[in-house]
Amino acid sequence: MMLAWAVVCTLHPAQATIICAGPGSFACKDGAPNGVCQQGEECDDGNTINGDGCDSNCMRTDCGNGVTSDGEECDSGAANDDVNLDQSPDPGDACDTSCRLKQCGNGRVEGGEQCDDGNLFNNDTCDSDPDNVDGIPPDSPLGNCLLPICGNGITNMNEMSGCDDGNNESGDGCSATCQSEFCGDGVVNDGPPGGPGEECDDGNTNTSDACGKTGNQCLSNFCGDSVTQSGMGENCDDGGTVSNDGCSATCQSEFCGDGVSQTGEACDDGNTADDETCSGDCSKVPVCGDGVTDPGAEECDSGACRCVAPKKAANGRSCASAVDRAACTADGGTCFNTATLSPCGTTAGDGNIDDLPDFCRTSCESAACGDGVTDSGELCDDGLIGPEPQDADDTDSCPNGTMMFAMGMACQVDNVCGDGVPNFDDGPNSCDNGNGTNPKTCLLSGVLCSIDEDCGTDAPCGNSDTDPDACRTTCVPAFCGDGVTDSPELCDDGDTITGPDCLANCASPGCGDGIVIAPEACDPGITFIGVDDPCTDTCLNAVCGDRKVCSASGCTSGPTGGVEECDDGNIYASDECDDCRINVCGDGVTRTGGPDPLEQCDDGNSANQDGCSQDCCLEPGNGGSLEGMFAAQQCNLDNLVIDLAALTQPNGPAPRIAKTAAVRAVRRARVIQSVARSAHVKSRDARKLRTQRQVRSMEKRVGRLLINLQRMLDRIYQAGDLPYAPYAEISAQRVIGNGHVNQIIDTYFPKP
Repeated sequence: MMLAWAVVCTLHPAQATIICAGPGSFACKDGAPNGVCQQGEECDDGNTINGDGCDSNCMRTDCGNGVTSDGEECDSGAANDDVNLDQSPDPGDACDTSCRLKQCGNGRVEGGEQCDDGNLFNNDTCDSDPDNVDGIPPDSPLGNCLLPICGNGITNMNEMSGCDDGNNESGDGCSATCQSEFCGDGVVNDGPPGGPGEECDDGNTNTSDACGKTGNQCLSNFCGDSVTQSGMGENCDDGGTVSNDGCSATCQSEFCGDGVSQTGEACDDGNTADDETCSGDCSKVPVCGDGVTDPGAEECDSGACRCVAPKKAANGRSCASAVDRAACTADGGTCFNTATLSPCGTTAGDGNIDDLPDFCRTSCESAACGDGVTDSGELCDDGLIGPEPQDADDTDSCPNGTMMFAMGMACQVDNVCGDGVPNFDDGPNSCDNGNGTNPKTCLLSGVLCSIDEDCGTDAPCGNSDTDPDACRTTCVPAFCGDGVTDSPELCDDGDTITGPDCLANCASPGCGDGIVIAPEACDPGITFIGVDDPCTDTCLNAVCGDRKVCSASGCTSGPTGGVEECDDGNIYASDECDDCRINVCGDGVTRTGGPDPLEQCDDGNSANQDGCSQDCCLEPGNGGSLEGMFAAQQCNLDNLVIDLAALTQPNGPAPRIAKTAAVRAVRRARVIQSVARSAHVKSRDARKLRTQRQVRSMEKRVGRLLINLQRMLDRIYQAGDLPYAPYAEISAQRVIGNGHVNQIIDTYFPKP
């Protein structure tokens, strides 16, 4: 079918443009415009001038026609797109649909760009400088507009001290954090893929420490690598790790004095001095007894002295002491010097011997003051307390301590009593301030003196047998029994026997010292003496009548051979204490002395109506006179007043005492009432006997009775919870109700 092509004429300054009706194919039919619309042409103006409405490819002038016209940056025709990652200057694929070039720096994020800030500068919000792109070609899919991050291939300001190789992998010279990797950066970096990495990295390039730089690599140094690494403490490195070849397995030079016994050395104690453990040239271990004096280790060595007694117990034993030598001889042996193989122990220098003068000792030390043997030039030698002279060595039988050595007098004088030097070999408490013409010292200070006045309060000067506390002339301290009263003694009679004047411990005798000395009858010691003990505070046996109540365990002075109930200092039976027993009503003894109430009688029982009442008051018969009745009730009245007084004490009596007193008061009041009533029968006699004085006396006494009974009731009210209270109250009320004073006087003793 033949397409219909329409021809449209347009005015143009030069010529007319023919617009074809069919779609264009981006090329003229005959290869060039001919002014005739043909198939595949949008237009054909017969010329090759672009931008005149019909371009040289027979396409109308427009973006996308494949011809870059005025106003367009590019035109790739159908290849124009906004998505493709390719950018300019990649030919044919660098134009967008608006006919603009796709390139970094145009301010448009396009073509796969991560950013585009409209410039080609780095160190801002978008990296884009192509000169700083490392390894990314200009036609890279990512182009040059990249976010300013490590790994984008652009070293920006934040990475100027480092690098950016376009990746985030370490070990390739630029770390994952965009820091340059090198030997000495303190980080053990992996090598590039397939290449060697660092063995170590100690942050420096010192080649003499444990991690050294070899080329551009950090490699570990080690003992045996044939390089002496001084930083590792090596002072040699022979390429091996074997000792005894001059360089040890730890790369230390081997020599005499290094503390390690190497081949050819007998010993090595870490120094080159001759001493007791090794000779200075490491050739010999000193042995005491080999007959060779080893410098620095021994003062002498005459050879060991040992017993030769085949098949005997002493064979091979030491002959260093007299006991050892005697044992060797007893076994039929002979003491031989193991170094000279000759007999030993006869003359000095013939073997090491400990107990003979001037011999070399078994410690290979020369004979000397302090070895316990009196050698030539010594006056004495008692040995030393310890391995070295001490102060205490100056105060024994042979002074050889620090002071005597300093004076050059050690082992040169004997320490004798009176020389002014204490000898503690005679005892731990020995003393010596000097006797006679010897130098003397003051008692405690040790200051040299001539007379007592030189010492002042520290007298006496020198030893004395008469001065208190002085060191005695026998060089013993003052003691109890030396006949001198020293402190803190109270006496000293020259012995340690207890006597009437001085006890064995030099204390004065006295009551309470636990020792019975006349006139003492007893003395159990101060802890057991008291007024109630069998032994009184005057160290006499307790007796009835000594005014001291013996009530403690062990008392035998009581009425029945036991404890005392009382002791008033007399033997009267009529007072309150009879034979150290409390005199009570009913004991058969009438108590007429002592505190109220007194007794009018005591028939030894507590019965009434037998002439003597249970209160030890007389009971007159019915035929008695009124005077007799009054006299008999005088006792009851006295006892009643005393009982009532006990009830009215400020602090009150104990409940048991209060109950007893209250009941007794009621009972006695009833008796008095009964007596008063009986007076009615004897009214005639009463009128004869009644006098003004008797009436007044009776009135006062009965009045006091009622007052005290009222006080008793008050006390009972206050202690109303006591079990006896109701009974006592009822009884007392009955007495008072039946016998007011006026009723008694008016009824039984009417006035004349």
